[in-house]
Amino acid sequence: MNKIKSWIFRENLELSKKWWHRFIKVIFFGIFLVCVLSTAIFWLLEPIPELLGKYNSTIEFAHDNQYSTAEDKQRIVTEMLKIGIKNDYKLSKQQVKIILDNIPENLNKEAFLDTLIMKDYELEGVDTAQAKQDIEKKRSQIIPSKISKEFEKDGWYLKDGIYYYPNFLYYIEVLLIITLGSFVIFIISALIYYWGLLYVVYGKK
Repeated sequence: MNKIKSWIFRENLELSKKWWHRFIKVIFFGIFLVCVLSTAIFWLLEPIPELLGKYNSTIEFAHDNQYSTAEDKQRIVTEMLKIGIKNDYKLSKQQVKIILDNIPENLNKEAFLDTLIMKDYELEGVDTAQAKQDIEKKRSQIIPSKISKEFEKDGWYLKDGIYYYPNFLYYIEVLLIITLGSFVIFIISALIYYWGLLYVVYGKK
């Protein structure tokens, strides 16, 4: 390990005796520390959507009227048109199966189907009115008194009709990513400086 460290930082050059080298190190570590801390604070305060999941977050389904916006409806229509199903608000069992088999993997199928029903799509074999009541009842039981702004204020993150609240596993994951990423960036920066810039000055000494 000491040999690797000595090779990376070219300790044989005794650069610590050079004032300009010490100055560059101070500037580098200052900028590096600010960048790492800023990234850590930002990622800890603002959840990273790609990292949120059932294993590292508390999950709550949102009410339909909290996330079923015009953009949400257009997204549904767009996905349906991509697979050749017309927007006629009446879907056969076969069409529903095709939709569920072809929607993006990041969309929850049950939530997607519930949204279709709440958007007044008539599904073959489904009592739309009763289904709406069941969906409302299910969602009201999960979130009885919260509204969107209250959840966002309390630190919940809304993604695909589901609220995520990061738990300690999420923060551990973020800290591990930042630690590993910082180490890799530090080593790459050291190699560029010691074996890139300083190579021009000192060669292979």
